[in-house]
Amino acid sequence: MLHIETFVCNPFSEQCYVGWDDSSRAAFVIDPGLSSDYEWQRVRHCIEDNNLRVQFVLQTHCHTDHCMGSSYITRTYQVPVYGSMDEQNHMPSLQIQNNAFGIDVPLHWSPIDRNLNDGDTLWLGEEGAADAHQIRVIDCPGHSFHGLCYYLPQEKI
Repeated sequence: MLHIETFVCNPFSEQCYVGWDDSSRAAFVIDPGLSSDYEWQRVRHCIEDNNLRVQFVLQTHCHTDHCMGSSYITRTYQVPVYGSMDEQNHMPSLQIQNNAFGIDVPLHWSPIDRNLNDGDTLWLGEEGAADAHQIRVIDCPGHSFHGLCYYLPQEKI
């Protein structure tokens, strides 16, 4: 069974998600917009208290409020960031975005390691395993240049 915990983060009230499988303990983090040690500690406690094995970070898009804390996850758990490199390459830097909004929060950003496109399939857990969860990538430009959605067909979410 898949569990998803939601965390409201940063001055924009962005939502970060930690999802995991009950039996394998495989986990993902979506949009880690963590802007303080307090926010990071809440997510870290969720991961550690549930004995999770983080597999990857998923970015929906590269606005500062969605990725300003990605390196908290990548440094601690040694995992890659998946998202749209097109999106990353067309966005102003996070520092420029923060300056435009007049916010002064520390940036703990990790760039995208694996490019995703519409129709790609990811697996939470080992592909083919009974407790694996398929994640389909859906292109959804509009709010940003090349944003992505993630659909888990078994859970219909």
